[in-house]
Amino acid sequence: MLKYPPLKNLIDNNGATPRTLVLAIRESTSRNRMSLYGYGRQTTPQLSALKAQYPNNFKAFTDVVTSRPYTIEVLQQALTFADQLHPELYKTAPSLINMMKQAGYKIFWITNQ
Repeated sequence: MLKYPPLKNLIDNNGATPRTLVLAIRESTSRNRMSLYGYGRQTTPQLSALKAQYPNNFKAFTDVVTSRPYTIEVLQQALTFADQLHPELYKTAPSLINMMKQAGYKIFWITNQ
């Protein structure tokens, strides 16, 4: 794992407020087949239930385009400042995970890969 220097002036404005953030990254699917995005069959009932239960705290992104064609390439850049014009930036700049660790969050990575 690459080591980055701490970000200057990074402040967590929530202080010691208890909070939990969950970020789910899905792959090998299209939103065209997900009921969460309006598909007629119930293909994402648990996500739809969470959206209904927490309408102000649930965000389903609707305008997202992948930066790379393959999962392994995408996950190298995901949650970083890398993009199509600067694909190698993930090697020299901190990621969102690095920033969250610096802010004091505990990070758990669960995968089926």
